[in-house]
Amino acid sequence: MHDAVSSVVVHALLSARSEVEAAFAGTRDADAALATATATLEAALSGHSEDPLLLTGLGAVACDRAQYARAR
Repeated sequence: MHDAVSSVVVHALLSARSEVEAAFAGTRDADAALATATATLEAALSGHSEDPLLLTGLGAVACDRAQYARAR
């Protein structure tokens, strides 16, 4: 049996992905886009603190920002 993924989680992941893609494509300031992706994922984590998809996404963005100690 599969657990359903919350629409909040899906929206946060898609929004964060869009910001990361913009950062790497050069269509947005990289620091600003990655900071927005981080904030988006952290906001979603406030209601879904143990969600593995959000935690993985946050860790990936932290690595993209070279914040290796912060990556979970």
